[in-house]
Amino acid sequence: MGRKIRIGIADDHMLFREGLKKFLVADQILEVKAEGNNGFALLEKMTSVRIDVLITDVTMPGMNGIELTRIITRDYPATCVIGLSVHDDIDTIRSMVIAGAKGYILKDANPDEIINAVKMVRSDRMFFSSGINSKIEGMFAKLQSPEIEVSLNPKESLLLSLIVAEKNSTEIGETIDVGVRSVDLQKAALMEKLGVKTPIGLVKYALTNGLVE
Repeated sequence: MGRKIRIGIADDHMLFREGLKKFLVADQILEVKAEGNNGFALLEKMTSVRIDVLITDVTMPGMNGIELTRIITRDYPATCVIGLSVHDDIDTIRSMVIAGAKGYILKDANPDEIINAVKMVRSDRMFFSSGINSKIEGMFAKLQSPEIEVSLNPKESLLLSLIVAEKNSTEIGETIDVGVRSVDLQKAALMEKLGVKTPIGLVKYALTNGLVE
């Protein structure tokens, strides 16, 4: 077994933190290295502890999860952030992703979903709770807009919508009836067109430009 995934937790409810820690450390490759009841407390711990994945509540007193995510993304770019919240509105989700979060989970998610989210963002993939994922997919708006500088053709619009819906290359290929290699080439072309470097950048582009209502 390789090095464990080091986790930080920021949440203002101690009982929730304790419960979260309990089932996280039950997984043999996860360990909780730092925790705090708000963003300030967590950042203080990070001056002496390195964290691979931060799980943060979105609404906390003092420094909230959006502000914390923005600072972590800027000052600790190797740390992946997952937002954890009772809120499933698209504006809150968008704010967290724009701030730099790679995942967003609802607080009623089951333990396996949260553990899966940690492992996925650590492998440089995005993760949304199943309810949020379907909501984003269902609310994906028409991509061609006069306010957006880059115009997408229908093929590119469909590809972007499938990426935002967290479909992998195999699933996308099955939807548009092409091979995985072709999907990867189309992703690369779309990233170049929109000026982003990763599939995560495509999701951020869609959310930043209001392509999800």
